[in-house]
Formats: sequence, C-alpha cells, structure tokens
Amino acid sequence: MNPPPQQQQLPLPLQSARDQNEAQVGEPVYERFRKQRPLTFEGDTDPLIVEEWRCSLEKIFDFMKLIDKEKVACAVYQMKNNARIWWDIVKRTVHVNTLTWTGSLELLNSKYYNANILDAEMDEFQELKQGNSTVIEYAQKFDQLSRFALGLVATENERKRRFMKGLRSDLAKLVDAGEMGPCTYA
Repeated sequence: MNPPPQQQQLPLPLQSARDQNEAQVGEPVYERFRKQRPLTFEGDTDPLIVEEWRCSLEKIFDFMKLIDKEKVACAVYQMKNNARIWWDIVKRTVHVNTLTWTGSLELLNSKYYNANILDAEMDEFQELKQGNSTVIEYAQKFDQLSRFALGLVATENERKRRFMKGLRSDLAKLVDAGEMGPCTYA
C-alpha cells in the first residue's frame, strides 16, 4: 500500500483568505485588522464620509471573515474624537457585549443619517448638474449621491435618464445622437 501523497503547500498569495486567517490564528484579530489599514471615523456628519467608512470596514470584515463581536470591536477601535465620545455614551445605555454588527449599524444610522441630512443628500442628487465639472467628476458625484436616492434610480433606464438630465446639453445631445459612448449608464 502506497502512503498518501503529501499536499503541496500553495504560496501565501494563492491561498484563500480563510486559509490565511487560519494560518494566523495566534495573531490577535485587531492586529490582523490593523494590517488592512482601515479608515478611521471621527464623527463627521457628512453621510458620504460615514458611508465610505462603513463600506471600507465591511470590505475588510468580509475578507477577514469576522464574527459580529469582532466587527463591532474593530469598528469601535477606528472611532476617534466625536465618534468615540458618542460611542462612550452609547455604551452606558446599550449592552455592547451582545451587540451585533447590524445592531451597531442601526445605532450609527440613527446618529449620523438623520432624516434632515438624508433629505439634503436626496435634494442635492435631484438638483445635480454637470456644470463646469468634467464628465468623470460629474459621474463620480452622481454615483456618490445616488446611494441616498436608490428609489429614484432603481433601474438602469432610470439611472441613465437621471444621468443624462444632469449632463451639459451639448454633451447630452452627442450621447443622444449615438456619437458618444455606450447606451448604458454603467
């Protein structure tokens, strides 16, 4: 009987993220998290900054395959200044040891995504025009603000129509005539 063949060890970049995590079991979660260079959050009330912070953390959380308790701890670690003060107040009224990531997002949303701010972002999206911006700058602003107006751009056609509505008229005519670019927004 032949002995079983030995498994070949893949180079680290070719191993799955889960394999890499398992290989680093002895390393504390916060150290592995810090190595990903997560953004900090200082309590800014601009929803775009809050959204960027949240998305950047979730990207790292997915990569590291963290559980809820680890996600909350890592997020709190990245809070500075006003955000940290707010969290210290939250800890007095909420059982943070049992808090899920979804629960912490609900708290964050209630603080930093109040109705007035969301309405202002929606208004800014509805009034967005290219003006003197380049098409790329306009498209980036369109994408950023559209996250707060998903009901207005739920389909590709609605998205394209809104985008075209804000384009400078000389460019919109070229696109409409088929002289520029693809027929989809993306």
